[in-house]
Amino acid sequence: MAAVAQQGEQSFFPISEISTYHAKWVIRARVTMKGLQRSFSGRDGKSGQVFNVQLLDESGSEISASFFGAVAEMYFPKIEQGKCYTLTGGSVRIANRQYNRCNHRYEIVFDRNAQVEEVADIAMIETVKYTFTDLHAVGNKTMPFSADLCCVITSVKPVVSFTSKDGKDLTKREITVADDTSTSISIALWGERAKQEDKIFEGNPVICLKGVLVREFNGGRNGSLMEAGAMDMTPKFPEAERVRAWWSQSGASTNLTNISSALSSNREGLMDLKTLSEKTLPCAVDLCGVVVSFRPIFSFTSKEGKELVKREITIADDSAMSMSVTVWGDRAKQDDKLFEGNPVVFIQGVLVKEWNGGRSGSLLEAGSLTFKPETPEGQKVQQWWFAGGSSQSIGQLSQEGGGGTRGPAANAKPATVAEMRQASETVGAEVQVFNVPCRLALVQTTKKGEMQPLYYLACQEPRAGTTLLCNKRVSE
Repeated sequence: MAAVAQQGEQSFFPISEISTYHAKWVIRARVTMKGLQRSFSGRDGKSGQVFNVQLLDESGSEISASFFGAVAEMYFPKIEQGKCYTLTGGSVRIANRQYNRCNHRYEIVFDRNAQVEEVADIAMIETVKYTFTDLHAVGNKTMPFSADLCCVITSVKPVVSFTSKDGKDLTKREITVADDTSTSISIALWGERAKQEDKIFEGNPVICLKGVLVREFNGGRNGSLMEAGAMDMTPKFPEAERVRAWWSQSGASTNLTNISSALSSNREGLMDLKTLSEKTLPCAVDLCGVVVSFRPIFSFTSKEGKELVKREITIADDSAMSMSVTVWGDRAKQDDKLFEGNPVVFIQGVLVKEWNGGRSGSLLEAGSLTFKPETPEGQKVQQWWFAGGSSQSIGQLSQEGGGGTRGPAANAKPATVAEMRQASETVGAEVQVFNVPCRLALVQTTKKGEMQPLYYLACQEPRAGTTLLCNKRVSE
C-alpha cells in the first residue's frame, strides 16, 4: 500500500504513487504551472473549455492535470499558480506524451466530480520543480518538446512589439543562452518577462527556465518560454553554480555550437541535387546550378505582421536533377535580367525541407547568392549545360499542386472540370496533369446527422522510413 502524508486527521496520497490502480485519493499539492483556458470541440460537435496545470507535492513528484467542461469554467478563476490546494475526484490515465511534458507516467483528468480547495502554504513543497536538460541533449531530441534549462545568457536583443495575425499586441525579447556542453540556443521571452530592464540581462547572468518549448526554425532549434513557465534570474541550484563556474573559468572564451543556426549546427556543405534527393530532411546545404526558370517577385505579410518579399527560382545541375529555391528580400528584388539566360548561381546556406511530397529550398538570411561564380564547380555546371544539359531530361525534386509551375505541374494543361472528366475516359498509361481553377463550393460539417469538427488534434511523430508526419487523430 502507498504511503500517505498526514496533516492532523487528514491523509494525503503522494503524487509519486498516483496510478490507474488507485481510484480514490486526495492529494495536497502546489500549482507550479497553469496554462491558458482554451476552447475545444468534442467528437459530438459540442464545444467546451479546458485548461492544464502541473501539481507538485512533498514527495517531490510532479504530475500534469487537465480540467474540462464546467469544472474548467468553475476552477480557472479560483486556481492560482504558486498556491497550494487539496484535490480529489479526478480520473487517472496514461500520460499523452504528445502534450504532457511531465515525467510522471500518468496524468489526471478533472471533470464533474472534481473537488478543489485552497489550503495554507506548505513550505515543504518547492515553488518550482526543475528537471534540467543540457543543451547538447536538446540538440538531439525529437521536436517539438519542452525542457527546463540552466544556462548563462551570452547575448540579448532589444524588446520588439508587433501585432499577431489574430490581432493581438505582442512583446518579445530574444536571448541567447549557453551551458557547459559548449552549446548555445536562442530563447524567446514574452510579455512582462521581455519588458524587464536591459541591465537585468547584462553581465552574463545565469538563468533557470522552466517550460521552454523547443521547435524547428529555419533548419535550427529555437526555444520559447511558455506563458505558464518560470524564469529565475538568481538561481542557487548546484547546476547553476556549475554553469557559473564553467563560464568564468573557460566558457566565455569557448567556441560555442549554436543549435539555433542551421549554418553552424547541421550544414552539409556543397552538394549536387542527386545526392540531396537522398538526404534526411530538414538539412542545410550549398548548391551550384543553372537557373532554368524563375518567378516574378511576390510581396506578402507574414503571420507576425512583417512585410516580406520573395522570388522562387528553379535550378538544375550536372546530376540531371532540379529543385525550387526561394530567395528573400533584396536578393529577390534584383532585376529580372539577372535571372534570364540560364546563369550559373552558387547558393550558400539553403534550408531544404519536405513540401507537398517533394523537396524545396529556402535561402537563409545568413546565406549568400552569387551569379556566375568563378569556381571549378561553377565551370563544371556551365560546361554540362552547354554540352547538352539544356536539352537533357531532368528529374524534379520539387512538387507543386494547385496549378503551380514546378514539378509535374510545369506542363499542366489548362482545363475545366468537365474537360478533365472527358479526358479521363481516354487517358492511357502516361500520366497527364491538368490545371483546373476552382471555387470551394461545399464543406461537409455533418456525417450521418452528427456534427463533425473541421479539425482535430493530430499525431506529429514522423512515419517510419519517411519525413512525413503521422497525422492520425490523437486523444483530446
